[in-house]
Amino acid sequence: MLAVLACSVPLTLRQGQSIENRGFDLLSVAAGLAMAGAYVALPSLLMTTRAAGALGAAFAPMGRTALTSYVVGGPLMLASTPASRVYLRRPGPCRLP
Repeated sequence: MLAVLACSVPLTLRQGQSIENRGFDLLSVAAGLAMAGAYVALPSLLMTTRAAGALGAAFAPMGRTALTSYVVGGPLMLASTPASRVYLRRPGPCRLP
């Protein structure tokens, strides 16, 4: 985790030094992956310190909201899919009122 954190800042700074380095090249890929790893590694490392209580209090409501959205939204989308297909596949010409 520390290696990811150590790599993310220099790669991101190197990418932002010139306009040529901001496109879709290998440096952009490496910087993006390193920053994604840093976003995961930093809170994980902080959860092993005294800040764990404050982080837990901040992240717990967001986690419950995300879980609720996932649990309710998934079946809701699956249930609405057959209903939407009925309206999209009407036989005959489309007539406007």
